[in-house]
Amino acid sequence: MSTQKLLIPVTFNADRLEVATVEEHAGVLHQLGFDMAPLSPTALAVRAVPAMLASADGRRTRACIAARSARVRRQPRAHRASA
Repeated sequence: MSTQKLLIPVTFNADRLEVATVEEHAGVLHQLGFDMAPLSPTALAVRAVPAMLASADGRRTRACIAARSARVRRQPRAHRASA
């Protein structure tokens, strides 16, 4: 997937479960074009996004990522592989 590195990383507060989800699914996020990493137990940084989202509103993109990760967390582990 083609990515666009951000000149200034987007940082935002996250709960511990969101941080753990990013850590657990770092490989999948990378395959989707996201470079995300924890900054602390309660903060995340987005350093790159898929090129097709490069001009998107950062807050809206973050909201979509958070909503999707919440759905993945609620699924039984057996279903996660197909999500």
